Amino acid sequence: MRTGTPVFASGTSTLSLKRGRCALPKDVVDRWKLGSTPGDDMLVSELIGEGHVRLYRRTTVEGRMAAWLKEAEEEESPVLRQQALRAHYDRFRDVSFTATDNNRLALPQPLVLALTGSTILAGKVKLYVELGFDAVDLMMNLARMARQPGEED
Repeated sequence: MRTGTPVFASGTSTLSLKRGRCALPKDVVDRWKLGSTPGDDMLVSELIGEGHVRLYRRTTVEGRMAAWLKEAEEEESPVLRQQALRAHYDRFRDVSFTATDNNRLALPQPLVLALTGSTILAGKVKLYVELGFDAVDLMMNLARMARQPGEED
Protein backbone atom coordinates (compact mmCIF):
# COMPACT_ATOMS: atom_id res chain seq x y z
CA MET A 1 0.00 0.00 0.00
CA ARG A 2 1.30 3.43 -0.88
CA THR A 3 1.58 5.96 1.89
CA GLY A 4 2.21 9.66 2.03
CA THR A 5 0.77 12.54 0.13
CA PRO A 6 -0.04 11.75 -3.49
CA VAL A 7 1.97 13.76 -5.97
CA PHE A 8 0.27 14.71 -9.20
CA ALA A 9 1.42 16.64 -12.21
CA SER A 10 0.63 16.27 -15.88
CA GLY A 11 1.38 17.74 -19.25
CA THR A 12 2.11 16.76 -22.82
CA SER A 13 5.24 16.00 -24.74
CA THR A 14 6.09 15.48 -28.39
CA LEU A 15 7.81 12.20 -29.19
CA SER A 16 10.07 11.96 -32.24
CA LEU A 17 9.32 8.53 -33.71
CA LYS A 18 12.65 8.22 -35.49
CA ARG A 19 14.87 9.28 -32.60
CA GLY A 20 12.69 8.01 -29.75
CA ARG A 21 13.18 11.26 -27.90
CA CYS A 22 10.85 13.52 -25.99
CA ALA A 23 11.12 16.01 -23.13
CA LEU A 24 9.35 15.48 -19.83
CA PRO A 25 7.26 18.50 -18.83
CA LYS A 26 9.12 20.72 -16.34
CA ASP A 27 6.32 20.49 -13.77
CA VAL A 28 6.51 16.68 -13.81
CA VAL A 29 10.31 16.72 -13.42
CA ASP A 30 10.15 19.29 -10.60
CA ARG A 31 7.43 17.53 -8.61
CA TRP A 32 9.06 14.11 -9.05
CA LYS A 33 12.35 15.77 -8.05
CA LEU A 34 14.00 13.99 -10.95
CA GLY A 35 17.65 14.89 -11.47
CA SER A 36 17.98 16.27 -7.94
CA THR A 37 20.27 13.48 -6.68
CA PRO A 38 22.98 11.37 -8.33
CA GLY A 39 21.59 8.32 -10.09
CA ASP A 40 18.19 9.92 -10.72
CA ASP A 41 18.78 9.61 -14.44
CA MET A 42 18.59 5.79 -14.12
CA LEU A 43 15.03 5.06 -15.24
CA VAL A 44 13.26 1.82 -16.12
CA SER A 45 10.14 1.55 -18.26
CA GLU A 46 7.38 -1.01 -17.81
CA LEU A 47 4.86 -1.91 -20.50
CA ILE A 48 1.43 -1.42 -18.93
CA GLY A 49 -0.79 -1.84 -21.97
CA GLU A 50 -1.20 -0.77 -25.55
CA GLY A 51 -0.21 2.88 -25.77
CA HIS A 52 0.79 3.02 -22.08
CA VAL A 53 4.29 2.91 -20.57
CA ARG A 54 5.23 3.61 -16.95
CA LEU A 55 8.61 5.03 -15.91
CA TYR A 56 10.21 4.34 -12.54
CA ARG A 57 13.43 5.32 -10.88
CA ARG A 58 15.56 2.18 -11.09
CA THR A 59 15.99 2.20 -7.30
CA THR A 60 12.23 1.97 -6.68
CA VAL A 61 11.56 -0.97 -9.00
CA GLU A 62 14.71 -3.12 -8.69
CA GLY A 63 13.19 -5.37 -6.01
CA ARG A 64 10.01 -6.00 -7.99
CA MET A 65 12.00 -6.67 -11.16
CA ALA A 66 14.23 -9.17 -9.35
CA ALA A 67 11.19 -11.00 -7.93
CA TRP A 68 9.52 -11.23 -11.36
CA LEU A 69 12.78 -12.39 -12.93
CA LYS A 70 13.23 -15.07 -10.24
CA GLU A 71 9.69 -16.28 -10.85
CA ALA A 72 10.37 -16.54 -14.60
CA GLU A 73 13.64 -18.40 -14.00
CA GLU A 74 11.89 -20.94 -11.76
CA GLU A 75 9.48 -22.03 -14.49
CA GLU A 76 9.91 -25.83 -14.80
CA SER A 77 9.26 -26.19 -18.51
CA PRO A 78 12.23 -24.97 -20.60
CA VAL A 79 9.86 -23.62 -23.25
CA LEU A 80 7.72 -21.75 -20.71
CA ARG A 81 10.84 -20.52 -18.89
CA GLN A 82 12.21 -19.11 -22.16
CA GLN A 83 8.88 -17.39 -22.91
CA ALA A 84 8.66 -15.96 -19.39
CA LEU A 85 12.23 -14.62 -19.54
CA ARG A 86 11.69 -13.06 -22.95
CA ALA A 87 8.45 -11.45 -21.75
CA HIS A 88 10.25 -10.10 -18.67
CA TYR A 89 13.02 -8.48 -20.68
CA ASP A 90 10.46 -7.04 -23.09
CA ARG A 91 8.33 -5.69 -20.24
CA PHE A 92 11.18 -3.78 -18.57
CA ARG A 93 13.70 -1.61 -20.43
CA ASP A 94 16.22 1.00 -19.43
CA VAL A 95 15.37 4.54 -20.43
CA SER A 96 17.87 7.39 -20.54
CA PHE A 97 16.94 10.71 -18.91
CA THR A 98 19.12 13.81 -19.23
CA ALA A 99 18.04 16.79 -17.12
CA THR A 100 20.70 19.04 -18.64
CA ASP A 101 19.33 18.46 -22.15
CA ASN A 102 15.84 19.95 -21.71
CA ASN A 103 14.68 17.01 -19.49
CA ARG A 104 15.13 14.65 -22.44
CA LEU A 105 14.06 11.02 -22.44
CA ALA A 106 15.59 8.63 -24.96
CA LEU A 107 13.30 5.65 -25.53
CA PRO A 108 14.57 2.50 -27.28
CA GLN A 109 12.78 1.73 -30.55
CA PRO A 110 10.98 -1.40 -29.22
CA LEU A 111 9.47 0.86 -26.56
CA VAL A 112 8.45 3.48 -29.14
CA LEU A 113 6.68 0.72 -31.07
CA ALA A 114 4.85 -0.54 -27.96
CA LEU A 115 3.85 2.97 -26.96
CA THR A 116 2.71 4.30 -30.33
CA GLY A 117 1.99 1.22 -32.41
CA SER A 118 3.72 3.02 -35.27
CA THR A 119 6.01 1.05 -37.53
CA ILE A 120 6.69 4.17 -39.58
CA LEU A 121 9.71 5.94 -38.12
CA ALA A 122 8.89 9.38 -39.38
CA GLY A 123 7.13 12.30 -37.80
CA LYS A 124 6.11 12.99 -34.24
CA VAL A 125 3.27 12.08 -31.92
CA LYS A 126 1.86 13.82 -28.88
CA LEU A 127 1.99 11.98 -25.54
CA TYR A 128 0.10 12.61 -22.32
CA VAL A 129 2.57 12.59 -19.39
CA GLU A 130 1.34 12.07 -15.83
CA LEU A 131 3.12 11.82 -12.49
CA GLY A 132 1.51 9.92 -9.65
CA PHE A 133 3.21 8.60 -6.49
CA ASP A 134 6.46 6.90 -7.55
CA ALA A 135 6.15 6.73 -11.34
CA VAL A 136 5.51 8.72 -14.51
CA ASP A 137 3.07 7.41 -17.10
CA LEU A 138 3.49 8.07 -20.83
CA MET A 139 0.24 7.50 -22.71
CA MET A 140 -1.17 7.86 -26.17
CA ASN A 141 -4.48 9.71 -25.93
CA LEU A 142 -6.56 6.58 -26.69
CA ALA A 143 -4.99 4.75 -23.72
CA ARG A 144 -5.54 7.80 -21.52
CA MET A 145 -9.19 8.09 -22.46
CA ALA A 146 -9.80 4.31 -22.15
CA ARG A 147 -9.13 4.49 -18.41
CA GLN A 148 -11.82 7.14 -17.88
CA PRO A 149 -15.14 5.92 -16.47
CA GLY A 150 -17.87 5.66 -19.10
CA GLU A 151 -21.49 6.70 -18.90
CA GLU A 152 -23.75 4.22 -17.20
CA ASP A 153 -27.11 3.35 -18.66
